[in-house]
Amino acid sequence: MDYDGDEDVNSVMVRSEPMYNVSTWRTNESNGKQCSQAREDCFLCSHRPDNGGNAVDENGDPIPDYYTMIVHIIQTLASEGSEVATIVNTVYSMYEDNVREDVVTKNPISGMIINKPEWTKSSIERHILYSGMCPELHDDMVDKIFHGIIDMHNQHLIDADKKRLIEDERKAFMDTIKHYGAWSRIRRTGVGAGKSTRVKKNTSI
Repeated sequence: MDYDGDEDVNSVMVRSEPMYNVSTWRTNESNGKQCSQAREDCFLCSHRPDNGGNAVDENGDPIPDYYTMIVHIIQTLASEGSEVATIVNTVYSMYEDNVREDVVTKNPISGMIINKPEWTKSSIERHILYSGMCPELHDDMVDKIFHGIIDMHNQHLIDADKKRLIEDERKAFMDTIKHYGAWSRIRRTGVGAGKSTRVKKNTSI
């Protein structure tokens, strides 16, 4: 540290920004993982359920509730443990084949009306992972990361020449198993998962 009043020549200035920017409506920035921080159209962000499936057109014919249909298929596949890529491909095909032809949306920045907007796979993935509609998918992702780490440990546990455990690898493997066990308990019981363990204060008078 320089105590002479001069700037420390070893200091590094870091320009920081929020991990989750709640003010993109004002800045129109495109620098994050959430739909609000992207410039791609998102069908589920720009539309809402059509009156519980009871909406009708000017001729009295029922209007398909595409929003609810898509949300249902996403949540069903997520509950079955499908991988994100499988869900994204399924939703993309459903939108392209059955929905896009009837969609009209407005660009939130320019205000321009867009007919038959593209809903890209990257936009679908972004909404599925970061909208909060399927929190179990993030938990599944953590599981898969642990599985990958464990598999990698397994590839390097044995000294091929001496036919003995490599001690550093064994310790790293056991450390991973310890943390995976703790993570699994959180998933299974909710204990240690933040608000699930908090005791509500009695606010009654």
